[in-house]
Amino acid sequence: MNVNLLIIGVLLLIVGYLIGVKQRIELLTFLRNKYIKDKKKVAEIMGGSQFILGAILVTLGGIGFKNDPMIIVIVLVILLILSIYVVRKYVA
Repeated sequence: MNVNLLIIGVLLLIVGYLIGVKQRIELLTFLRNKYIKDKKKVAEIMGGSQFILGAILVTLGGIGFKNDPMIIVIVLVILLILSIYVVRKYVA
């Protein structure tokens, strides 16, 4: 069991739930609410992706995946690409 991946995964699950389900867009620090064109779509994309990535990290941590720096870098790159996509498409 890899505790690092479990902790990061649980944090991503919580933040993904708050953004995706509870529509707490203010947790996304790179966005200002008044500039967002479609708040619901932004919350679905970012919250859903964080929730999915958190579930993957919890699963990998639970089965004892040892190469956690590589996985964390991949997760950060995916979140960065999604953030750039959201800013380009949904922010005025």
